[in-house]
Amino acid sequence: MTQTASITKGGEEASASSLGFELPERRDLFDSEEVSEAMAKVHALVCVRERTEKEVLNRLLEAGFDHETAYKASGRAVECGLVSDDRYAAAYISGKTHSGWGKQKIIQGLIDNGVSSQIIEKHSDLFSSAEEEMNQALKLCAKYSTHSKNPRATLLRRLVSKGFSYELSSRAVDEFMSMAAE
Repeated sequence: MTQTASITKGGEEASASSLGFELPERRDLFDSEEVSEAMAKVHALVCVRERTEKEVLNRLLEAGFDHETAYKASGRAVECGLVSDDRYAAAYISGKTHSGWGKQKIIQGLIDNGVSSQIIEKHSDLFSSAEEEMNQALKLCAKYSTHSKNPRATLLRRLVSKGFSYELSSRAVDEFMSMAAE
C-alpha cells in the first residue's frame, strides 16, 4: 500500500494557490480533438511497423483527415520520435536485404516512401557488399527453374526485377550458366 503525503497549512489541506504557487492553466497535449484522433491513428500505424513521415501523412489523408490536421499530427509524430525516416531506412534496408532484394530496388523503395538521399547514404553500410550481392544473385539463379527457349534472358529478367543491377545480373547469369554447363 502506498501512502501519499498531503500538504497542510494550519491543519487543513492546502491548495497550490494558498501556498503561494500559481499552477499553469491546463493545456491539452494536442491543439484539437481532430489532431488527437489523428495521433491515435499514427500510433496505431507505427505499432505495426516503422513508417516514414510521408507515409504517415498519406495514410492520414486517406483516412479522411483534413490537410492541416494531417500535417500537424505527422509533424508532432516526428517531433516526439514516434516517426523517424532514419529508423525506417535502417529497418527497411536490413529487411529487404535479408529478403534477397537488390540494392537498386531497395533504394527506389526508400525514395518512393520519402526517405532523403542523405539518410540513404548514411545507412549505406547496411546494404550487401558486391560479393554478397553476387552470391545472392547466384542463389536466385539456382532457385529459378527455366524451361524457356532463352534461359539466359529469363534469368536476367528475374534478377533485374529483384533489384539487382543489369551488370551484376548479367555477370551472375553468365557465371551460373557456365557452372551449369560443366
